[in-house]
Amino acid sequence: MTGKYVYGFSDDYFASDYFDTPKEALEEARKINAIYIGVVGEKWKPEIEGEGIIDMLRENAYSDCNAKNYLDNVTDEEIKELTEELTAAFERWAEKNGHTVDFYTVDDIREYKL
Repeated sequence: MTGKYVYGFSDDYFASDYFDTPKEALEEARKINAIYIGVVGEKWKPEIEGEGIIDMLRENAYSDCNAKNYLDNVTDEEIKELTEELTAAFERWAEKNGHTVDFYTVDDIREYKL
């Protein structure tokens, strides 16, 4: 395919068909592709879900020790408290070790034809 042209929307990824001239590649890109533009939303916030941790510990206790009822009486309020405490601990750890979040959600995404 040497001598053919392709197009991409960054300088390191080209997934188009092959074209004989740059003009043909540009015309095709304008005809069939779109870009998406959105509004930067809230910074993503990691959350350690207490319920998932409780479930994991229940399963581990059962498989390791045949403990059938471990943590069965945990209330929704206790799960909420655990979630808050684990999330806060994670945030402190991430800050200390340079793993803070620097990305955002993107909202109100709209397609624009090229």
